[in-house]
Amino acid sequence: RNEWQEIGPLPPEGLGETGFDDFDAFSASDIYAAGGQGDVWHYDGQAWRRIPFPSNMWIESVCCGQDGYVYIGAQSGSVFRGRGEQWKLIHKGELSLPFKDMVWFGDCVHATNDYGLWLIRGEHVSESDAPVEITNCAGNLSVGDGVMLMAGAYGAALHDGTGWTRLFSLAQLAREARK
Repeated sequence: RNEWQEIGPLPPEGLGETGFDDFDAFSASDIYAAGGQGDVWHYDGQAWRRIPFPSNMWIESVCCGQDGYVYIGAQSGSVFRGRGEQWKLIHKGELSLPFKDMVWFGDCVHATNDYGLWLIRGEHVSESDAPVEITNCAGNLSVGDGVMLMAGAYGAALHDGTGWTRLFSLAQLAREARK
């Protein structure tokens, strides 16, 4: 508490190669950081090492899944799955935006961008079947205490593992404010 500890040394400076947009971890000695154009690094508890990655797509998000794989969200909603030096493009996206955030919740990865919510199970990416009043809350995701919170520019929603609850809607708040 109130003490920060460097887990480094950090990747070499001045090489113009690092540019992290996201990170996630399986443990304190198994951390992945990624961003930029195919810039993926791994921390093994001793040192950071650049991971050979099969693409120079722009990377936006990273999720260490409970299935033992790392999921990387790249430009256009493309998704890579792998770990260490083994990576595979599992979904070639055709969106104008990458996945902004990715988290593991329940039995799969949940991914968001301004267009909504997607589910990643194994090598299959599909759009969520959650109702529009939930998916329009897409933005950032957070998981803790058995629930997942999703909040974006238009509202917030909570998933308890069985169903969704909309916490608030910006449109509804604006209507009420005009009354």
